[in-house]
Amino acid sequence: MNGKQKLFLLILGMIMIAVAVRYGLNMLGSGVEPVDVSVTERTTEEEVAPEEPKQKEYVNVFFIGQNENHEEVYRAVKRVYDAD
Repeated sequence: MNGKQKLFLLILGMIMIAVAVRYGLNMLGSGVEPVDVSVTERTTEEEVAPEEPKQKEYVNVFFIGQNENHEEVYRAVKRVYDAD
């Protein structure tokens, strides 16, 4: 490897380190805002909005099995999605 190649790789390495540090610091500081956690008391029932009933969400769950000919078969089964 000659001197020009070594210099090029050194400069390229420094640029890569600088970019990595910049994006790392940007990720650490971005989108982090303090959250207001003040507590308020409710005095009347009118202030409390009634909760709307949640609609059920469904997802398809796929099962893989084999039939009598030892071929892969897929079966989709609908299940209720619970985010909790």
